[in-house]
Amino acid sequence: MPPIKRHRASPATAREISKSVRPTSDDSASVKKVFRSLGYEVSESKGGQVVIREAAAVKPDAALAGVVGPHPLPRVEVTKKIWEYVRKHKLQDPKDKRTIRADEKLRLVFGGRSSVSMFEMTKLVNSHLKEAK
Repeated sequence: MPPIKRHRASPATAREISKSVRPTSDDSASVKKVFRSLGYEVSESKGGQVVIREAAAVKPDAALAGVVGPHPLPRVEVTKKIWEYVRKHKLQDPKDKRTIRADEKLRLVFGGRSSVSMFEMTKLVNSHLKEAK
């Protein structure tokens, strides 16, 4: 059996898909998952129709901009960029992969803490984000 080919849809492709997709109760969960992974906000209307909109961009402050960059981007992308940074600089604890060891840049984001669990990371990062206008 040949392997399944997977690809990421561009935002333009995602918009086209969102216009044509009218999911049934069986496949609405998978459609929601796909669009959330692309950085879209997904909700369900009273009629059961899946509503897909582009996620609101947030602007990182100076401390977080050192890790993810200064430009506004969706929260999903902020989290992805932080994990890219952690993996690139090998900051995961080798024994417990859920723990992130902070370097100089991440220590500013994590409030001076030297290590943080991945579950605490989101809470600490949210304090460094503002709604982009």
